Amino acid sequence: PFATGTEGSKGTAVFALAGKVVNTGLAEVPMGTTLRQLIFDVGSGIPGGKRFKAVQIGGPSGGCLPESALDLPIDFDSLTDAGAMMGSGGMIVLDEDDCMVEISRYFLEFTQRESCGKCTFCRLGTKQMLEVLDEFTKGKGKIKDLDMLIELAEDIKAGSLCGLGRTAPNPVLSTLRYFRDEYEAHIREGRCPALMCRDLIAYYI
Repeated sequence: PFATGTEGSKGTAVFALAGKVVNTGLAEVPMGTTLRQLIFDVGSGIPGGKRFKAVQIGGPSGGCLPESALDLPIDFDSLTDAGAMMGSGGMIVLDEDDCMVEISRYFLEFTQRESCGKCTFCRLGTKQMLEVLDEFTKGKGKIKDLDMLIELAEDIKAGSLCGLGRTAPNPVLSTLRYFRDEYEAHIREGRCPALMCRDLIAYYI
């Protein structure tokens, strides 16, 4: 089994491919396989002729990687450096109709509910982050809140005792890193580019 893989990540890995991809299901690939190979060769790409936008890797606490990361080799170090992680092997493909602000809010809401409450940073920090993200999806956020989110996220990662708290901010940090323009559109323009946030959609007759 160790004849395959990379120098630092031997063998194979099993991923649960889901979301906006033609072929969903479990896929076992050698470590070092690129995201592009897994999503477009094994998964046969995005259905309906839609444009690939991002892939969320590692379960609810994983990071979201953009199109520019498609040629990234799948191994422990590369994913961590990019802001994601191997985690549980979950891989959710997102297309042009997905809002990255709402995606980060969705995953943080899950991990916030799962917090046992022992660590103050995790218990209160994730709650405060979630409140800020809720405001963003309603067009009520402020630009200064972006820096506060990053500061809160780093404090939670540093001050939490278990893996849940240390990784819970990953979806927020990675989307801020790669899709900051979407956050700014929600704040500065009161607009959701993906037309996913209901409070930011207006209908005219």
